[in-house]
Amino acid sequence: MPDLAIGENVEVVMETGKFFEGFVESIAGLEAGDEAEVPVTFPSNHKVAELRGMEAMFDVKIKGLKDMIFPALDDEFAVKTGAAKDFDELKAKIRDSISQESAVSTTNNINKALEATIVDLVDVEIPETLIDEQTKTKFANMMSDFKAKGMDDNQVKQMITKENFEKYKSTSYDNTVRSLRISFVIGEIAKKEAIKVDPTEVEGEMVNVRQQYANEEIDEEQARSRVEAELERKKVLEFLRNNNDIKLIPKKEVPQEEGMPKIG
Repeated sequence: MPDLAIGENVEVVMETGKFFEGFVESIAGLEAGDEAEVPVTFPSNHKVAELRGMEAMFDVKIKGLKDMIFPALDDEFAVKTGAAKDFDELKAKIRDSISQESAVSTTNNINKALEATIVDLVDVEIPETLIDEQTKTKFANMMSDFKAKGMDDNQVKQMITKENFEKYKSTSYDNTVRSLRISFVIGEIAKKEAIKVDPTEVEGEMVNVRQQYANEEIDEEQARSRVEAELERKKVLEFLRNNNDIKLIPKKEVPQEEGMPKIG
């Protein structure tokens, strides 16, 4: 994997869907000391925006194996969590939380489907100069994100090389073109439907950006442009959701992992 996203001493729960798709299946059966190369695709909701949808290869070394021991699900456990006075109350709170997460997940899935439809229906040729410019911006933003999340300055500087940039450009090329096509169509829909971003929303998001990068200089104009584009994207997708008939297809249930506790 290119030195663009590094993970050391990462604990992976051997449960389908808890890590990158297909990752757990690829390392199942390995013992402590074993090494393997595992192909992955970063999820579309990854915390580092520039890595979303990127395909990469993890060089994995198994440092050790652990057993997961679950506590008894009773009133004593509920009190220890500090979230409820008994187990019935804890179950009710968990159900409410799952319901809220499900609603967010459904919206995200609809947005992904709408963006996929946009890409399929609209054939927009993107100039190579724009692709290169966008790639440079995304690469720089990714480095800034690494610093903001606590990565050592020297380590970040070592990653900023022509070789790493070219690797990133090659790996992210299709995703960058797709992103630019979506952005173009989103902008056109916003113009046609007179969808505008509220300046107070932009300023609210900029406060968060300044807090996130409090210890380093940021390009205010570029950051504001990113914020405005993301808010516009959300508003346009909301408009499309509200003005189109969308059929939801139930997700196939994944069998519960053996040994996992069930909350009834």
